[in-house]
Amino acid sequence: MKIQDLSNEEVLLMYTLIEDILGDMNEIIINKGVKHIVDSPVGKVSLFMQLEEEAVEEMKNGKKHKLLTNSIKKLSPVVDIINDSYPEMSNEIHKIIFPVNLNDENPEEDM
Repeated sequence: MKIQDLSNEEVLLMYTLIEDILGDMNEIIINKGVKHIVDSPVGKVSLFMQLEEEAVEEMKNGKKHKLLTNSIKKLSPVVDIINDSYPEMSNEIHKIIFPVNLNDENPEEDM
């Protein structure tokens, strides 16, 4: 298989998924921990688990982070061309991957 065998939608799908994973990893690296908001009987509760500096450095310098970063860098020019030619396609892919749940008010809301 060659990259030319992928459709524009498939390229955007991969790019969007990789970008999302890399964004989550970078957030963990920046915050030096993992944050999660839980809807509990007493309201939304923010949980945070701090990671040791060594674990953060391992994540930052690990192969997974490098592969994700390199993939984004290499796919970006192709994605830019696709977005210029088909401006709505990225939004359509986002809606497929991250459908809006009307019951969620704002899960990232700070406490």
